[in-house]
Amino acid sequence: MANEGHAIDVPTCHSVLAAASDTRTAQELLKRMKLWSLTPDMTTYTLAVRACRGPHALSTADGLLQEAKAAGLEPDAVMFSAMLRACKLSRDADRALALFRDMEAAPRCAEAAADVRSWNRLLAALTAALRPDAVLETWGEMAQRGVAPDEISYAYALAARAARGERD
Repeated sequence: MANEGHAIDVPTCHSVLAAASDTRTAQELLKRMKLWSLTPDMTTYTLAVRACRGPHALSTADGLLQEAKAAGLEPDAVMFSAMLRACKLSRDADRALALFRDMEAAPRCAEAAADVRSWNRLLAALTAALRPDAVLETWGEMAQRGVAPDEISYAYALAARAARGERD
């Protein structure tokens, strides 16, 4: 498009990234944005993280997060959500727990850290990593913090109990 004389801007890049279905496409677009003198914003990086796929999704996503931070951008709740998804794809429970703690510590993410959907994303990553004990510990932490579970939370907790061989 740019080679054909069409003006490319950041919102257009966002649209392309939102449709990206693989890591390579997202990384290529980020490179081109820089060549076109366009400055990626947090939405750009978040959409690129969402395009990360496969068992190496997290290492790529971590690189994108570090690049965003190096550019002076602070991760928001949407970025943390995308990062937790990458943890799920890569089955990395420890990184998911660390990212969740980072989200809780970020003042602009306080509301998201208290939302059951954020907790469910963490539970999903822990479940994918085959860490039923961590799922149940997180479940207990939700209760301590007054985060009411929903049907998705219950499903993760029940799956964790089943994985541990509990029947009641």
